[in-house]
Amino acid sequence: MNLVPSRGKILIKTLLEEAKTESGLIIPDVTVDGKLHARGEVVAVGADKIENGAVISSGVKAGDKVYYAQYSGVEIKEDDEKYYIVSFDDVHGVFKSQEEVEYIPES
Repeated sequence: MNLVPSRGKILIKTLLEEAKTESGLIIPDVTVDGKLHARGEVVAVGADKIENGAVISSGVKAGDKVYYAQYSGVEIKEDDEKYYIVSFDDVHGVFKSQEEVEYIPES
């Protein structure tokens, strides 16, 4: 997709398809605190946002697998793929490979 998100936004491609019941009800991937969350891959990141004079970076880059608040942004469909443009604040975590996770020994 050749779309560059605006300042403070991230373009995410969904990784998991939504499950549907026979009657057409959508079963979300994860529900936390009453909000729907999903996994996706970062396709593009907009420029850092400026808030109260401070520059705020997204902390993610293209190719990162993320956990984000689904339906919090704008949904875009292209070539049978589903994308979302979400705010930096709607990304709740980045999935890391086992090698990237820092080991913290138990005390």
